[in-house]
Amino acid sequence: MSEHWADTLIVLGRTELELEGDYPQLVTFLNKTLKDKELIFGISRKANGRLCLTIYEVRSKLSG
Repeated sequence: MSEHWADTLIVLGRTELELEGDYPQLVTFLNKTLKDKELIFGISRKANGRLCLTIYEVRSKLSG
């Protein structure tokens, strides 16, 4: 049986925002700065044009 580590993303929070400007740079900055805290930030555009910002926690687990 092969064992390896797998990461699971847990959603900690999500909000919709109206933003203009360099928001992709903001998300990149947050990801680089808080990487060692096991956090990932994601941003997507909803059908209504608003942005959805999601914060994830990375949890590693051993899977078989």
